[in-house]
Amino acid sequence: MNGVSGYKLTSKTNENSIFLPAAGYWQSGLQNQGAKGQYLSSSLMTNTNQSYYLGISSVITMYTNYDRCCGRSVRPVLKK
Repeated sequence: MNGVSGYKLTSKTNENSIFLPAAGYWQSGLQNQGAKGQYLSSSLMTNTNQSYYLGISSVITMYTNYDRCCGRSVRPVLKK
């Protein structure tokens, strides 16, 4: 989108959309910027300090069990 790698996700319910850039992730330095992105969820896993996250690359997948301190992107959303 506008020369930035990433994914535009559109709701099937209301057709609102969000663009998630392939911002890379931090793992002993910035990795895969422009090719991959990992976005933390606000949902914590039960009895851990880990959270769910959304991974984007050539496909979009949901992962679990990732420490929140490991440099993943956060996409803030304002609830109206």
